[in-house]
Amino acid sequence: MGMNLIVERSGAGKAGISLAEWRQLLSTDAGLRERAQPYVAVNPRTGEKIQLALGEADAEFFHEDEWQPFLRYARGKLVTAYVAAFDDPLDAQRRKIAGIAAALKAVVMTDMDDAPIDW
Repeated sequence: MGMNLIVERSGAGKAGISLAEWRQLLSTDAGLRERAQPYVAVNPRTGEKIQLALGEADAEFFHEDEWQPFLRYARGKLVTAYVAAFDDPLDAQRRKIAGIAAALKAVVMTDMDDAPIDW
């Protein structure tokens, strides 16, 4: 099982990221947009295509000339799977996530540790 990366406001008394402020950020950043199409996966045994429902405000990130799945909004947090590319400080998605966290006055964490990641 993989690790998730989470953007959240942590600490006592801190409100979660509201759906309205997440959508506002998506609407003002040309490199982000709310995902409109369901996810499609392929069953490796049968080859059958399976559609997976979108979350409440899943986002896409424009990178390398295409829109790529990015962050999912879930109960006041933004979540994505941690990938090895995030270990590189120059990774475009990592930099975008760090910028989003700063804009939302949030921190970047994993679901494996309580300490914020210093990005």
